[in-house]
Amino acid sequence: MRPKSFIVLGVSHRVQVDDPNAPFKTFDDPVYKKIVREIVSNEHIDFVGEEAGNKTTHAEQIALELLGPGHYLNVNPSAEEEQTLGVVSPCHGSSLGEPPVMHWSVEKNERRETFWVDRIVKANATRAY
Repeated sequence: MRPKSFIVLGVSHRVQVDDPNAPFKTFDDPVYKKIVREIVSNEHIDFVGEEAGNKTTHAEQIALELLGPGHYLNVNPSAEEEQTLGVVSPCHGSSLGEPPVMHWSVEKNERRETFWVDRIVKANATRAY
């Protein structure tokens, strides 16, 4: 069995997709897209897994372009899977300030992240982003 490795890049959902209909302001960030492209190319990535919504993201477009079909997965659990995992709404917002003040349930988020990694491993990724 070949060893597996993952590169994790934490970014705001605002740069993942340029969507004027999103519930929050998104924007096209050419630097973000350049970074994703460089990571996939320079680090010999064979699979891109991403916590994404229901729109085609920049990372998904780049993965399709550089790696071809079958090398991208939105790793988010379905609503049913969230219920099973007990991870519904691991992030909570408050109306204090703009943007909203956010806080995390660490335990719920750890379960969610384990689910993401399991999905990527099952996709036969060797070097994933």
